[in-house]
Amino acid sequence: MEYGYLVRGGELCYRNRISLNEEAFDQLEDAIFESFRSGGGEETLDPFLTPARIDGRKAFQVANWVGVLSIGETRIEVLPKTANGLEDGRRVILEMLRLTRAENFKQFATHGFLPERMPLYEVFMRVFLDHALHVIKRGIRQDYVEREANRDCFKGRLLVAQNLRINRSMHHKVYTASDEFIKDRPANRLIRAALDLVRRRSGMMATQRLARELTFAFQDVPASRNIDADLRRLRVDRMMMHYKPALSWARWLLKGQSPLDPKGITDAPSLLFPMEKLFEDYVGCLLRRISGVSALRLQASRHWLLSSPQRFRMRPDYLFKLNEMQVLGDAKWKQVNQYAEDGKFGVSQSDLYQLYAYGHKYLGGKGHLFLFYPETSDFDQRQNLEFEPGLNLALVPVPMPSGVVNWHSLVQRFARQLQETMEEQT
Repeated sequence: MEYGYLVRGGELCYRNRISLNEEAFDQLEDAIFESFRSGGGEETLDPFLTPARIDGRKAFQVANWVGVLSIGETRIEVLPKTANGLEDGRRVILEMLRLTRAENFKQFATHGFLPERMPLYEVFMRVFLDHALHVIKRGIRQDYVEREANRDCFKGRLLVAQNLRINRSMHHKVYTASDEFIKDRPANRLIRAALDLVRRRSGMMATQRLARELTFAFQDVPASRNIDADLRRLRVDRMMMHYKPALSWARWLLKGQSPLDPKGITDAPSLLFPMEKLFEDYVGCLLRRISGVSALRLQASRHWLLSSPQRFRMRPDYLFKLNEMQVLGDAKWKQVNQYAEDGKFGVSQSDLYQLYAYGHKYLGGKGHLFLFYPETSDFDQRQNLEFEPGLNLALVPVPMPSGVVNWHSLVQRFARQLQETMEEQT
């Protein structure tokens, strides 16, 4: 789980503690600290894993990232801390990605399987195959590629030096270079290499079969022999826009990098999503679907904490109008508790200071502020608070996808929370 521990050795297998064999843990540790040394600062470690000790053993604590972490042949699924079980955790990740990353994570075109019951690694490979199928349907693009060959007839332009060296005793041959309109181009080679990788690594027969069928369409394309060189030569023009999602996923499969966040900590395929950013985007997508919301701005930045000299830019997550009234909101991927005995709900004091400053800079000290938190069993009722007369704050639970997801229902529930809050505070 998010904020869980990876422990060296032993047989731990709890909700928030997983044991890795010593070889896998040491491999991960070497990769992490090599990244730390080359990066030149502690910030290299912070986004992913932080060192710890559990019962005297070395350990790493996973930060607020979710997805798949791979160490050699070992793959670990990191699920959201709000999840109630394996399937629910996968469903939350997949549905949030489908909503917020529509281009790279569109709805599956293939049917007959339940993604939340599949390992995330298999789901991500299946998404790549879906996009590769889209490329084939839209047409595999060809390009003029210069090919050198020792030919029986003259074609293209003569390469004098090579011809003299190679054909000194073969006067019936001519060494030339010519442009040929073929499929053998970097984009196609990368997709072909990723298809071959899926065939080898997938443990599901249906996925292997689909990969073989798609490979048939690329049979005239050799797999990339130099991934880095082909990535450098890769050019996606307006005629190849339908390639972009497939190439993003191919880059991850081949280089261990995420198509949504290109940072990786090892050469193994690790696809990790920052949960804070994902939740922030998720709330933004829900707000866009609410009919009463208008003039929505994400990460507004027109005010500074210090006016003279201008320092410390203030960036609230959301600035929008609700029923023609200017309001401001911030999303926090944290668990709060409406039943907390101290009456503070587990809300961070620094978050309240931040919203208070936003309220004075952006709303002139009068108006409505929202703090959005994920809805859980301990937080399913909004809490109306007040900074001072005229400056109101509401802690609002954001409905999370679960079961059979009905986006219209989720949006309506969220909209109702906002509307009722405004009515109660006005």
